[in-house]
Amino acid sequence: MACFECGIRSAECGIQTRLAKLSMIDLQTITLLWFTLLGACIGSFLNVVVYRLPRGESLIHPGSRCPACGHPIRWYHNIPVFGWLMLRGRCYDCGAKISARYPLVEAAVAALFALLAWGWQHLAW
Repeated sequence: MACFECGIRSAECGIQTRLAKLSMIDLQTITLLWFTLLGACIGSFLNVVVYRLPRGESLIHPGSRCPACGHPIRWYHNIPVFGWLMLRGRCYDCGAKISARYPLVEAAVAALFALLAWGWQHLAW
C-alpha cells in the first residue's frame, strides 16, 4: 500500500518520515544549545563591561583577573557559569570570594537567548 502524501510504499515512507523528524529534532537541539552558549558568553562580556567601564578600565586588556589579588584567571576557570561553579565561588589563588552576580548574569542571559531560540524555532518550523 502506498503513502497518501508521497506515493511511496508505507513501510519505506514511515522510515523516511522518522529520519526526517529525528534530523529536525537534532538540528533544533543543536541550535538551542548554540544560542544558549552564545548567550552565556555575551553575559560574561556584559559582566566585564559593567565591572570595568565605571572604573575607566579597558575592556580588552588585561584579561580577567581576581578582584582581590589581581591574579589572572585561567582560561578553564573563565568558562561562563561552570568556571564559577568549579571554583565554588572563590579565587583559585587567594581564596577570596567571587560574587555570585557573575554566574547569575551569565545564566540569565543564556536563558534569555535559549528562550529566544526556542521561540524562533517554533515560529520557523
